[in-house]
Amino acid sequence: MKKTILMSKILLLSILFLTSCESKVKKSEYIKLQKELSECKKQVEELQNTPSNRLLNAQEFISKEDFKKAKIELNLLIDKFRDTPEAQKGELLLQKIEKDEKIRKENEERKKTLGFKILKEKSTVVIDNITLKFKSVKASKQWTFDNDKYDYYKYRDAERSNIFVLANVSVTSKVKQSKIPLISVYKLINGQLKLYGTMKREFLYDYGNSTDADFKYVSTVVFAQALEISKSTLDKTAIFVVVKNTNCSRYEYGYYLDANPKGCNIKSTLTVDDFDKDYSLIKILNKERL
Repeated sequence: MKKTILMSKILLLSILFLTSCESKVKKSEYIKLQKELSECKKQVEELQNTPSNRLLNAQEFISKEDFKKAKIELNLLIDKFRDTPEAQKGELLLQKIEKDEKIRKENEERKKTLGFKILKEKSTVVIDNITLKFKSVKASKQWTFDNDKYDYYKYRDAERSNIFVLANVSVTSKVKQSKIPLISVYKLINGQLKLYGTMKREFLYDYGNSTDADFKYVSTVVFAQALEISKSTLDKTAIFVVVKNTNCSRYEYGYYLDANPKGCNIKSTLTVDDFDKDYSLIKILNKERL
């Protein structure tokens, strides 16, 4: 009610103020009207800044990750309306923001100090409806796949002076049709990871027919994946096996096609920050070179 009365008063004063500008009035009356209008506007602003409004504003800033403005709003809430339930909630939110800021600052300092050593290897990665479980990641001269029940298998040998980076991984899908992620290999150069290439895929087991390895019929398939690299590169630098957290590799006629890394927007250069959300580290080979 008070707010409605003030708004009406502002409207009336605005009319009088504008009228006074168009007609001859005493300067003292003009200044008085101008002052009263300004005071009324301030009172309306104060009425709009209720504890609940300030708390809502702060929560909106938090949702947008604008913590600087959120802290300003929460501090005003606590100072002006200290004994209200909203102020008590505001204090808890402010404590959480400050705690999170401290953790972020500590993590940033650790990143600067440790670099890629701060990263933790993962054997399981969940990306939307897809779960990857890495059974082994290693380097070898031979890439074996298509194992059958009689213990026969197919294999490829790396060229002279080369070696395979290998990964045996099971892929489980919650849905009948899905894209799956690529597995990439990076090498450490001058404090950054440079993309060496993406792994090729072969089915690890001889499934008999394509339906045995099709998510429309089974929930899990197993791949033997490999990328051939220079052995001298592995000897001289740390090699990172990495998954980008997106399902982008195409599926056609019961087979998973190796996708172009550009089509999956895989970065050619990675920093430590890229592993906060977008990429997952699976394995570091030659870790002593970090």
